[in-house]
Amino acid sequence: MIGFIRNQAPNAIFFCLQGQITILLITIFGHRAGAVAEVGALGRLAMIFAVLGNLITNIFAPAFARCKETRKLGWLYAGIAGGVASFSLLVFSAAAFCLTNFFLFWETDIRICNASFFLMVGGATLNMIASTLWTLNASRAWIVGSWLYVPLTLGTQLLLIPFIDFSTVTGVLTFNLFSAFPSLLLNIGLSYRGFRQPSPA
Repeated sequence: MIGFIRNQAPNAIFFCLQGQITILLITIFGHRAGAVAEVGALGRLAMIFAVLGNLITNIFAPAFARCKETRKLGWLYAGIAGGVASFSLLVFSAAAFCLTNFFLFWETDIRICNASFFLMVGGATLNMIASTLWTLNASRAWIVGSWLYVPLTLGTQLLLIPFIDFSTVTGVLTFNLFSAFPSLLLNIGLSYRGFRQPSPA
């Protein structure tokens, strides 16, 4: 257990810092006083996924970890991942059709452009799916190679720097959206390898 935690410590620390990069970038490069407030208001969207994240961590992941039948394991994985993806799509669709009411619900009068809103929804959705896959992988100890998360994410972000305008909310949220892809793709790869060798490493 100690070795497991020690191996994951760098990823955990990087993940904590990475979660604040959107606010950091708009604070440093943003030219408008309301930019940070806009990002903060959009960030409330992630609260919608908090309940779902707790359900996955405390109910579905333990059931996935205990499963010993390979076929049933596949169905569980597809059901959990598919359920999260469907819920995310439902949130995205509902928000798209009810944009004005959505922000009234969160008690904010900030004027946010549609592009920024959809970029934040997309980023939250990708992060939720990636987080779900990571939780499932970790519950089965399918984590060998997870250290690639740090260099892949940093490499992607370095490639994005010349093409992103960090002085705008839209630019920072675009950066945040694309930064989620390495984690998603890496976890898909870890899951694929895990199913080829179902026994914990």
